[in-house]
Amino acid sequence: ADSYDVLGAALYLQHRYEDAIAAHRRASALAPTSSDPHYNMVANYWALGRNDEALQEARAALAIEPECRHCRVALGSTLYRLGRY
Repeated sequence: ADSYDVLGAALYLQHRYEDAIAAHRRASALAPTSSDPHYNMVANYWALGRNDEALQEARAALAIEPECRHCRVALGSTLYRLGRY
C-alpha cells in the first residue's frame, strides 16, 4: 500500500493528477484502515478543481483517523474552497 501512496505522490509532482488518484485509490484498497491515501487524494482533486470529491476524501480520512491534524486542515481548506465557512 505504501508503494502505491508514494507512486501517487510522485505522479502528483508530475501533474498527473488522475493517475495519482488511481494510485492512491489502490493504496486505500490495500490499506483500508489508513487515512493517508484519502488525505493524499485531496490535493489531486483540488488541482483538478473537483472540490466536492476532495471534500469526500477529507471526510473519509477523518472517519478513519478523527484526530488527524493534517486531515482536519484538508477538510477546512476544502470547505473554504467550496465557500462553506
